[in-house]
Amino acid sequence: MKPPRTDYEPKPFENLSNPRLLRLFEAVNENVLHLYDLASEAPGGIFTELPTRNLFVGRRIVYSAPSGLWDLFYDGEGEYPWKKIGGPPLRAKDAAGERLAKTGEGFLTTGAPSITVPLKMEFDAAFGTRFLAFSTGGFATLGLFVNGVEKDWAKATNQEAGGENEDAFPLRNDALNLTVEAGKAIALRYKAEFSNDTFYQMYLEVDPIRVG
Repeated sequence: MKPPRTDYEPKPFENLSNPRLLRLFEAVNENVLHLYDLASEAPGGIFTELPTRNLFVGRRIVYSAPSGLWDLFYDGEGEYPWKKIGGPPLRAKDAAGERLAKTGEGFLTTGAPSITVPLKMEFDAAFGTRFLAFSTGGFATLGLFVNGVEKDWAKATNQEAGGENEDAFPLRNDALNLTVEAGKAIALRYKAEFSNDTFYQMYLEVDPIRVG
Protein backbone atom coordinates (compact mmCIF):
# COMPACT_ATOMS: atom_id res chain seq x y z
CA MET A 1 0.00 0.00 0.00
CA LYS A 2 1.44 3.36 -1.03
CA PRO A 3 1.81 6.08 1.65
CA PRO A 4 -0.58 9.05 1.36
CA ARG A 5 0.59 12.04 -0.64
CA THR A 6 1.43 15.16 1.32
CA ASP A 7 2.19 17.44 -1.64
CA TYR A 8 -1.35 17.81 -2.95
CA GLU A 9 -2.14 21.29 -4.23
CA PRO A 10 -5.58 22.71 -5.12
CA LYS A 11 -6.23 23.19 -8.82
CA PRO A 12 -7.37 26.58 -10.15
CA PHE A 13 -11.01 26.92 -11.11
CA GLU A 14 -10.85 30.16 -13.13
CA ASN A 15 -12.20 28.43 -16.21
CA LEU A 16 -15.42 27.37 -14.49
CA SER A 17 -18.24 29.68 -15.48
CA ASN A 18 -20.94 28.16 -13.25
CA PRO A 19 -20.68 29.64 -9.69
CA ARG A 20 -22.42 26.64 -8.12
CA LEU A 21 -19.93 24.22 -9.70
CA LEU A 22 -17.09 26.46 -8.57
CA ARG A 23 -18.28 26.34 -4.94
CA LEU A 24 -18.73 22.56 -5.16
CA PHE A 25 -15.21 21.98 -6.50
CA GLU A 26 -13.74 24.31 -3.88
CA ALA A 27 -15.49 22.35 -1.10
CA VAL A 28 -14.27 19.00 -2.48
CA ASN A 29 -10.75 20.36 -2.78
CA GLU A 30 -10.80 21.56 0.82
CA ASN A 31 -11.97 18.16 2.07
CA VAL A 32 -9.27 16.34 0.10
CA LEU A 33 -6.60 18.58 1.61
CA HIS A 34 -8.02 17.91 5.08
CA LEU A 35 -7.88 14.14 4.56
CA TYR A 36 -4.26 14.34 3.39
CA ASP A 37 -3.44 16.44 6.44
CA LEU A 38 -5.02 13.86 8.77
CA ALA A 39 -3.16 11.00 7.09
CA SER A 40 0.19 12.79 7.40
CA GLU A 41 -0.17 13.09 11.22
CA ALA A 42 0.40 9.38 11.87
CA PRO A 43 1.99 7.31 9.09
CA GLY A 44 0.48 3.84 9.26
CA GLY A 45 -2.52 5.23 11.15
CA ILE A 46 -1.10 4.64 14.65
CA PHE A 47 -0.29 7.54 16.98
CA THR A 48 2.57 7.50 19.48
CA GLU A 49 1.53 10.92 20.82
CA LEU A 50 -1.85 12.60 21.02
CA PRO A 51 -2.51 14.91 18.07
CA THR A 52 -2.54 18.66 18.71
CA ARG A 53 -4.24 19.77 15.49
CA ASN A 54 -7.29 18.73 13.48
CA LEU A 55 -9.18 18.28 16.74
CA PHE A 56 -12.93 17.95 16.33
CA VAL A 57 -15.67 16.24 18.32
CA GLY A 58 -16.12 12.69 17.10
CA ARG A 59 -12.56 12.15 15.91
CA ARG A 60 -11.17 8.68 16.64
CA ILE A 61 -7.54 7.61 16.64
CA VAL A 62 -5.52 4.50 17.42
CA TYR A 63 -2.88 5.19 20.06
CA SER A 64 0.10 2.90 20.72
CA ALA A 65 0.20 2.32 24.50
CA PRO A 66 2.70 0.11 26.38
CA SER A 67 0.00 -2.55 26.80
CA GLY A 68 -1.26 -2.48 23.21
CA LEU A 69 -3.43 -0.33 20.95
CA TRP A 70 -6.05 2.00 22.45
CA ASP A 71 -9.10 3.26 20.59
CA LEU A 72 -9.55 6.90 21.62
CA PHE A 73 -12.55 9.16 20.95
CA TYR A 74 -12.25 12.95 21.09
CA ASP A 75 -15.13 14.81 22.76
CA GLY A 76 -13.13 17.88 23.82
CA GLU A 77 -14.37 17.82 27.42
CA GLY A 78 -12.20 19.20 30.21
CA GLU A 79 -8.63 18.32 31.05
CA TYR A 80 -8.90 14.81 29.57
CA PRO A 81 -10.59 15.37 26.18
CA TRP A 82 -9.94 11.86 24.81
CA LYS A 83 -12.17 9.01 25.99
CA LYS A 84 -10.75 5.48 25.86
CA ILE A 85 -13.38 3.28 24.22
CA GLY A 86 -11.28 0.20 23.54
CA GLY A 87 -7.96 -1.50 24.20
CA PRO A 88 -6.25 -3.36 27.06
CA PRO A 89 -5.42 -1.85 30.47
CA LEU A 90 -1.86 -1.30 31.69
CA ARG A 91 -0.72 -4.32 33.75
CA ALA A 92 2.19 -5.23 36.02
CA LYS A 93 2.88 -8.18 38.32
CA ASP A 94 5.67 -9.55 40.49
CA ALA A 95 8.31 -11.48 38.62
CA ALA A 96 7.39 -15.15 38.15
CA GLY A 97 5.39 -15.39 41.39
CA GLU A 98 8.40 -14.30 43.44
CA ARG A 99 7.91 -14.51 47.21
CA LEU A 100 8.85 -11.36 49.12
CA ALA A 101 9.40 -11.60 52.89
CA LYS A 102 8.71 -8.16 54.37
CA THR A 103 8.17 -6.55 57.75
CA GLY A 104 6.96 -3.16 58.96
CA GLU A 105 5.89 -0.72 56.25
CA GLY A 106 7.50 0.46 53.04
CA PHE A 107 7.56 0.35 49.28
CA LEU A 108 8.08 -3.01 47.68
CA THR A 109 11.41 -3.06 45.88
CA THR A 110 12.20 -6.55 44.59
CA GLY A 111 9.89 -7.60 41.78
CA ALA A 112 7.27 -5.07 42.83
CA PRO A 113 4.49 -4.18 40.37
CA SER A 114 4.81 -0.57 39.20
CA ILE A 115 3.42 1.27 36.19
CA THR A 116 4.66 4.52 34.70
CA VAL A 117 1.83 6.03 32.67
CA PRO A 118 2.45 7.42 29.15
CA LEU A 119 -0.29 10.09 29.30
CA LYS A 120 -2.04 12.10 31.96
CA MET A 121 -5.25 10.28 32.70
CA GLU A 122 -8.29 9.56 34.80
CA PHE A 123 -8.30 5.84 35.58
CA ASP A 124 -9.62 2.90 37.56
CA ALA A 125 -7.17 0.52 39.24
CA ALA A 126 -7.32 -3.03 40.56
CA PHE A 127 -4.57 -4.48 42.75
CA GLY A 128 -3.94 -7.43 45.01
CA THR A 129 -1.62 -10.10 46.34
CA ARG A 130 -1.50 -13.49 48.03
CA PHE A 131 -0.31 -13.35 51.62
CA LEU A 132 1.27 -15.95 53.90
CA ALA A 133 1.43 -15.03 57.61
CA PHE A 134 4.33 -16.09 59.82
CA SER A 135 2.12 -16.51 62.91
CA THR A 136 -1.55 -16.69 63.80
CA GLY A 137 -3.34 -13.40 63.34
CA GLY A 138 -0.66 -11.83 61.17
CA PHE A 139 -2.02 -9.10 58.95
CA ALA A 140 -1.17 -7.93 55.47
CA THR A 141 -2.05 -4.60 53.91
CA LEU A 142 -1.31 -3.64 50.35
CA GLY A 143 -1.64 0.01 49.37
CA LEU A 144 -1.96 1.84 46.08
CA PHE A 145 0.21 4.94 45.73
CA VAL A 146 0.05 7.41 42.84
CA ASN A 147 3.21 9.49 42.40
CA GLY A 148 4.11 8.66 46.03
CA VAL A 149 0.71 9.70 47.43
CA GLU A 150 -1.47 7.18 49.29
CA LYS A 151 -4.78 6.46 47.57
CA ASP A 152 -6.28 3.18 48.77
CA TRP A 153 -5.56 0.01 50.77
CA ALA A 154 -6.54 -3.65 50.77
CA LYS A 155 -6.21 -5.55 54.06
CA ALA A 156 -6.53 -9.17 55.15
CA THR A 157 -5.66 -11.22 58.23
CA ASN A 158 -4.44 -14.81 58.06
CA GLN A 159 -5.86 -16.70 61.06
CA GLU A 160 -3.67 -19.77 60.63
CA ALA A 161 0.08 -19.56 61.25
CA GLY A 162 2.18 -20.66 58.31
CA GLY A 163 -0.83 -21.41 56.13
CA GLU A 164 -3.36 -19.95 53.74
CA ASN A 165 -7.13 -19.80 54.02
CA GLU A 166 -10.12 -17.98 52.60
CA ASP A 167 -9.40 -14.90 54.74
CA ALA A 168 -6.05 -14.40 53.04
CA PHE A 169 -6.81 -15.21 49.41
CA PRO A 170 -7.43 -13.15 47.45
CA LEU A 171 -6.30 -9.91 49.02
CA ARG A 172 -7.50 -7.33 46.49
CA ASN A 173 -9.19 -3.96 46.08
CA ASP A 174 -10.45 -1.58 43.40
CA ALA A 175 -9.70 2.15 43.32
CA LEU A 176 -11.94 4.21 41.06
CA ASN A 177 -11.74 7.59 39.31
CA LEU A 178 -8.16 8.49 40.19
CA THR A 179 -5.95 10.88 38.23
CA VAL A 180 -2.24 10.96 37.43
CA GLU A 181 0.12 13.12 35.37
CA ALA A 182 2.05 11.74 32.39
CA GLY A 183 5.34 10.04 33.26
CA LYS A 184 4.38 9.43 36.91
CA ALA A 185 4.43 6.04 38.65
CA ILE A 186 1.59 4.04 40.14
CA ALA A 187 3.04 1.56 42.63
CA LEU A 188 2.20 -0.73 45.56
CA ARG A 189 3.23 -0.34 49.21
CA TYR A 190 2.94 -2.95 51.96
CA LYS A 191 2.36 -3.23 55.68
CA ALA A 192 3.20 -6.50 57.42
CA GLU A 193 3.27 -7.56 61.07
CA PHE A 194 6.14 -10.08 61.16
CA SER A 195 9.48 -10.32 59.37
CA ASN A 196 8.60 -13.59 57.65
CA ASP A 197 5.20 -12.52 56.36
CA THR A 198 5.26 -13.17 52.65
CA PHE A 199 3.66 -11.39 49.69
CA TYR A 200 3.53 -13.19 46.35
CA GLN A 201 1.63 -13.17 43.06
CA MET A 202 1.10 -9.44 43.40
CA TYR A 203 -0.58 -7.62 40.53
CA LEU A 204 -1.55 -4.09 39.50
CA GLU A 205 -3.94 -3.14 36.71
CA VAL A 206 -4.59 0.43 35.53
CA ASP A 207 -7.44 1.04 33.09
CA PRO A 208 -7.69 4.60 31.69
CA ILE A 209 -11.13 6.18 31.44
CA ARG A 210 -10.03 9.45 29.81
CA VAL A 211 -6.63 10.78 28.73
CA GLY A 212 -5.17 14.14 27.77
